[in-house]
Amino acid sequence: STQLLTPFRGVACNDDDTASGCGSNTVDTDSPETFKDSGGPWRFTQYTMVLQSISVISVFLFTRFLPRSKKMCRDWKELGEQLGTSTRRGQITLAIIVITLLYGIVGAILLLNVNTSCLPEVGGSGCD
Repeated sequence: STQLLTPFRGVACNDDDTASGCGSNTVDTDSPETFKDSGGPWRFTQYTMVLQSISVISVFLFTRFLPRSKKMCRDWKELGEQLGTSTRRGQITLAIIVITLLYGIVGAILLLNVNTSCLPEVGGSGCD
């Protein structure tokens, strides 16, 4: 969810972060007045509303895939047991886990380096 901070211009900044002060695409956190003047409350509200909307839409989309009754749940369980284990399914699951884990590790390493933390791929606004 923090990846949405950059598109909603909600990244925090204070005058110590840059020599020229905060840009217009950040929220100034030096004081309550500068926070309000830089649009912090509105940006935070937009950010929160988008996250809540994603949650509500996900609930409406995915709850229809849940079993409707205990009997349906038992039937699905029996069907799964009849299908047994699958090597292909295990390989696909392992590939998804490895790719996701590697992406997270590489992203975290890139964020730690000052020269690469500005890349759009890791949520930065672009390097100059």
